[in-house]
Amino acid sequence: MNLTEIFKDAITYPSKNIKILLILGVLLLASQIVSGLRVVDTENAPLGIILSILTFIISIFVSGYLVSDLKSTLDLNDEMPEFDIKNNFIDGIKYFVIQLVYAIIMIVLLILFILLAYVFAVYLQIPALVFLFAILALLSIIAVAFFSTISYPRFADTGSIGEALNFKEVWNDIEAIGKLNLLSWVILLSVFIGLMLLVIFVVAIEILLIVSYVEILTIIFAAIIALGIILLFTPFISLFENRAIGLLYLEKDD
Repeated sequence: MNLTEIFKDAITYPSKNIKILLILGVLLLASQIVSGLRVVDTENAPLGIILSILTFIISIFVSGYLVSDLKSTLDLNDEMPEFDIKNNFIDGIKYFVIQLVYAIIMIVLLILFILLAYVFAVYLQIPALVFLFAILALLSIIAVAFFSTISYPRFADTGSIGEALNFKEVWNDIEAIGKLNLLSWVILLSVFIGLMLLVIFVVAIEILLIVSYVEILTIIFAAIIALGIILLFTPFISLFENRAIGLLYLEKDD
């Protein structure tokens, strides 16, 4: 499949199972509500800890389901899998560990380049090299982001944390997919999501302008729009992106 075909398939995929879409939306909404309660009551430390744990549990479960959904695409299925509480939690925890490792790598690289820039600028009096280190830091972030992106379907395919962190094999996957192909995929994905956000923003503004003469209606419609974004748009984007990365990853075998 070329990139156009991948995104055409991915854009219709979330609507194939409205039940799953809504369940994911409800879980994300619950996570937002719990997070909101944590922010409102900042003085109750025990409650804050409990709410933080609940938010983490929900996010882990959702992540785990998305892993199983991606695995379904990699197995050449066109339907979303059902929820599996045990396996979804296990996959979610594994994926959290993988993301944590890549985040640590990114932070370490950033700190390293910041320290090098500081040493060359302050101690060695070569401030011109600060720009070079800034470029190297940016390139490092992009590289880690690419590795992290491809480690996700690699993990879904193998179920192994070790394979997702096998940088040599992840690089081989990137080579098989094509670096330019992967970069094009990232750009197109950003454009698709950006356009969808723009459409939602324009529609929301138009609705709010129409009802703005009645304050209570403005509040009600603003709440409905926010609710719709959490319940429908956020899970839609997650499933859309999931399907798109899965179909892209399958290209390595072609």
